[in-house]
Amino acid sequence: MSLKSMPWSEPVWQAFLRAAAYIPPVVRMEAVVLVVEQSERLARARGADTVEEADLVVAAREKVPRAYRKISLQILEEQGLKVDDI
Repeated sequence: MSLKSMPWSEPVWQAFLRAAAYIPPVVRMEAVVLVVEQSERLARARGADTVEEADLVVAAREKVPRAYRKISLQILEEQGLKVDDI
């Protein structure tokens, strides 16, 4: 079973996986599913064939549990994603 239902930019997907590792296991899977689904929804809404940086950053802000949101966004930023400009 694949979490993704559409293509993702590979650097964006890898950055997401690294950030997700910092979410405690007890809530990680639910958060990952919610962020993937929202990222893909956002990509489709803008007519894209691929999930890109902005899709992931917005989805992470909306769907990562509040207690882990800041660290997740910091990890995304450390991976080279622009989290403040979006």
